[in-house]
Amino acid sequence: MSEQGWMMAAFNEALAAGQRGECPVGAVLVKGAKIIARAGNEELARSDATAHAEILCLRRGGKALGSHVLKGCTMYTTLWPCPMCQGAMLQARVERVVAGATSFRWIRQVRFNTSNLQITGPVMQRQCRLLFVEWAKANGRLEILSMEERD
Repeated sequence: MSEQGWMMAAFNEALAAGQRGECPVGAVLVKGAKIIARAGNEELARSDATAHAEILCLRRGGKALGSHVLKGCTMYTTLWPCPMCQGAMLQARVERVVAGATSFRWIRQVRFNTSNLQITGPVMQRQCRLLFVEWAKANGRLEILSMEERD
């Protein structure tokens, strides 16, 4: 299937989401020549602010492949992904994203303005960091630790 064909599949998911009263965004996750996951937004139906089409595709794709790492996959989405979805795709190691349209400036400037979120800390720095460092060492994830933490 061509990029246009993959995007049409995502577009159909967006249409279905819109018909359900959701924000009309759709996505498909492709590996090789096969759609392994598809979704439209489901925030209202699930009462879940993270139920964006891209996030749902990542969840479904992970189940289909039996892994949270989605190397070799391409995400086709009808609207440029928001920062949350971009972060999730980076975490899942999706290799490529194809967007049907650019997002609206309002989404970036107002909705995902980092000044809208108050972040404080650290609190219990030593204990919280040590917990993560020990997990990384036990799971062979030394690449994410600084030189001091690897020793």
